[in-house]
Amino acid sequence: MVVLSTVGCLLLLAPQRDPNTATHAVPRPPARTQTTTTLPPKSNCRVLNSTLKLAPRCDGYDVDYIYPLLITGTGRAGTRFAVKTLTAHGYDVAHDDARVGRIGAASWPLAIREGAYTLPNFATANAGFRGHAPRWRFRRVFHQTRDPLKTVRSRANSIGMMMAPWSYSDPLLFRDLGHCPGYPPAAELGAWQRDRRAVAGGAPWTPEVRLRVALFHYVFWNDWVRAYADWTYKVEDFDADGIARRASLGPRRPPARPKPAAAAENSRAMDPALASVTWSDLERVSPVVWRRATRLAREFGYDY
Repeated sequence: MVVLSTVGCLLLLAPQRDPNTATHAVPRPPARTQTTTTLPPKSNCRVLNSTLKLAPRCDGYDVDYIYPLLITGTGRAGTRFAVKTLTAHGYDVAHDDARVGRIGAASWPLAIREGAYTLPNFATANAGFRGHAPRWRFRRVFHQTRDPLKTVRSRANSIGMMMAPWSYSDPLLFRDLGHCPGYPPAAELGAWQRDRRAVAGGAPWTPEVRLRVALFHYVFWNDWVRAYADWTYKVEDFDADGIARRASLGPRRPPARPKPAAAAENSRAMDPALASVTWSDLERVSPVVWRRATRLAREFGYDY
């Protein structure tokens, strides 16, 4: 009883962290004798070593910088909406170009580790995730999808943001990363490559060029992320409490100034040339890639 009383007193006297104080501190890593993440088979290390997902069997990492969660998806899949919704629920999650939050991030640039390819990466504040040998990791990766036609049209509509999808829609990139099951036939790959050279030379962004880039981005990116994600869900069914439970995020910490998430977060006026595009129209843009997109859409739970 004396020993227990002494220990109790020491714990009461120990300095306590104010839960309302903003901090960049990361969660404490699990004990080394515990296994809280399903370890991937060695055959997956080629894929995992091109990601920022915690994979103890595959490579080294900093045990003090293991963030609980990365939510990722294609551009225009609603990651900003995810950030605002989780933040409003008391979970410190950052978006693409912000310093990663205590819980983690909702970000598409953080889905691929930097390597031989020069990729647009907006996460400049997070040095531990950058470079060829990053040491920071995410314990879990959740794959967020959105209605495929809305995603493709919205991505194609973002002309000012299209240089990133050129890189992130490159089938050669995903083949070299180790997972590209929908690799296109020579004719469709050639059309994409000609578009890229033409635009680089000053040719206009025609609706067909924009749709082809966006369709490639949708297919190869979603195939890649699904290959290593812990869970795939639809943004239309977004459930902040369910995500928190599945990711074991622990107790909430209400933000100082919560920002409610809008239903049409980060929306842009749609180009009239794209507004009437249907799913069948995309088949004419790239038939084989379109069939892969249709299969993915159905597997994700969309009626296509």
